[in-house]
Amino acid sequence: MAVYLDRLGENGQVNFKGNTKVFCRTYAFLSSVIPYSNAEWEKLSIFLDLLTPKLPAPKEDDLAKGILEATTWTATASRRRRQ
Repeated sequence: MAVYLDRLGENGQVNFKGNTKVFCRTYAFLSSVIPYSNAEWEKLSIFLDLLTPKLPAPKEDDLAKGILEATTWTATASRRRRQ
């Protein structure tokens, strides 16, 4: 936990936590459809499923800032596609 808090900035923490959730959801779905024989991925999925809820959540100000940045990026990307 100390490494997570000390070495990663707030954006890094949000990205790490989001990526772990994406991996776990994707792995859970794919492993139910496709038979995997990779024990390391199964171990990683179990570890991340247990770790992710214990990681601290971003502060509300940072969450609002992230939502604003995502909205701005989406609007910019949408305008670029229309041009």
